[in-house]
Amino acid sequence: MSYNELLRVQQETFRRATAPRPRVFALNSVGANPVELAEVWDISFDVVLNDVGKVSVELPLNAVNAALFADAHPDTSIPLVIQVGALETVWFVTHVEESVAWEGDTLVLNGVSPERHLQSLYGWPNPKLLPEFQISKIKLASGPVARLVKEQLLAPNFKRMAKKTGGQVHYVAPTSAADNYSRMTIIGIQMNEVLDLVRNLIDTDGLTLSYEAYLPGRGQTPPPGHDPNRMALVWDIQQRAELPPGGLLWEGIIKSVSDFWKDTWDTLTGFTDYGAENKAVDYWGQPQFMLRRDQYRTAHITTVKPTGSTYTVGGKSQDWFNDVISAGFKAVFQLLPPPINLILDLAGLDDILDDRLMAYHSFDDKARRERMGPLGFFETFSPSIGLSLDAVMLMRQAQYKTRATRSHEVSMGGAMSFESSALLKVGSMVALELPRDRYAVSFVTEVHYDWSTQNDSQLEFQISDRPRRDPQESVLKALQGLATLVNKVTLTE
Repeated sequence: MSYNELLRVQQETFRRATAPRPRVFALNSVGANPVELAEVWDISFDVVLNDVGKVSVELPLNAVNAALFADAHPDTSIPLVIQVGALETVWFVTHVEESVAWEGDTLVLNGVSPERHLQSLYGWPNPKLLPEFQISKIKLASGPVARLVKEQLLAPNFKRMAKKTGGQVHYVAPTSAADNYSRMTIIGIQMNEVLDLVRNLIDTDGLTLSYEAYLPGRGQTPPPGHDPNRMALVWDIQQRAELPPGGLLWEGIIKSVSDFWKDTWDTLTGFTDYGAENKAVDYWGQPQFMLRRDQYRTAHITTVKPTGSTYTVGGKSQDWFNDVISAGFKAVFQLLPPPINLILDLAGLDDILDDRLMAYHSFDDKARRERMGPLGFFETFSPSIGLSLDAVMLMRQAQYKTRATRSHEVSMGGAMSFESSALLKVGSMVALELPRDRYAVSFVTEVHYDWSTQNDSQLEFQISDRPRRDPQESVLKALQGLATLVNKVTLTE
């Protein structure tokens, strides 16, 4: 064997050890009878922090794949499980593409991650009652965020889903002592999309929505009472960083109070400078994982400029304020001499004066504006009610959402096996060594994987606050969703 042939064999052996061939399994509509796909041509997927990921799998259109996917009833659900070394992901097919050509027939499966189930589930105020008997217009609950999400939001609505679908598939991990550490809060459940409400609660608190898949035939212990021959998903809320020492419940209360006063003080005295990097270490402690320069192939750093420095909210005044203004003007008009006071239609003053004063508020981030200069993007607007805490928080959120950010997309090389790179799951806080004696410390927000029969496996991850594809679109979409349901209803009256 020549030297070049020996080198090629060694490289191929090393590549297979560090980037093993992926395995793809398909299950039936009840999550049973897993079948491993014998031949796969191409795989690409994105796992996104606290959001819905996407997958694409290309296969040959042979008799087996046609029976499993193309010839199945269009309504049939098809779960997929993809294993790459220690990295395992679960997906649900959303559409199947058949391509017939002289070169060969192909089949492409497109799917989404399990978080999509939470987009099709809404939080009912009274999940145990019929829809016609939702006695509570809004359900209020208070406590640590992690416990509220698991006990008040996920668990009861999963049970409601199981009654309607004829089988329990989604379970909630038991609450643990670590859940008590999360921030104390009060939530209002009013037919909210569950995933949207969960994101609003946990995105800023170092928590990650995660799941563990129970798959039949692998020797796992199924959830209590679950059919061992059927798939199950066990949902959990995990901490993104190590917890500080001390009593967890007590630490959680202290953290909640200190954060509340700090946020209140920042709001009153001027918004916090969110442009500073590596804030994660100051708040969460040391990262869980350090990635050195020789452990990754490439790094792509993207700096996104701010999209606003003035934050305006409003659209409607408080009812009590409208009443005070209206009553004051009526009293003045009644003091006018006849016949002026008789000619005026005092009842019509309500329509004229409502929402004229204190209906809008605006805050200018002067420090950011000075850095941006006169050519920077100017203003954002969110519908709200004037003279309310909600209006203040919307201005604060707009300031945060439009700030400058720096994202780091990293491609893994062959120096790190997939068993080790499984540590780079979404939600992990990592330190990244960069050129010019720089380090970036933040949370993994996305994991991207590519593989084909023609190319080596490619694993990429991103640490940032925004999706990797279109940060500008992400900002606009976030701003559109800032208004609460109450404000939307009020503004349409």
